Amino acid sequence: MLFSACTNPPAENAGTTDDGSAATTAAFNAFFNDVVNGHNTARLDEILHPEFHSHHYPMPPGSDKAGFTQGMVALLNAFPDIRSTV
Repeated sequence: MLFSACTNPPAENAGTTDDGSAATTAAFNAFFNDVVNGHNTARLDEILHPEFHSHHYPMPPGSDKAGFTQGMVALLNAFPDIRSTV
């Protein structure tokens, strides 16, 4: 899943019972609601971890954060009616 590499539990939560799942849920919802449904690819800069690397499939622009963003722009331009329900 994309979000296994997107968010990390905040460092200030180390040693607590907060496992970062709220941040992961927020990132997941932001990806589908803002990026996919809202076509707001600028949000990817906030959602994706700085060292993001896609291991799922090769995207022509590359598998790093910038390449994934370019791939999402291309996908959303090719399929402007794409929608996801979370």
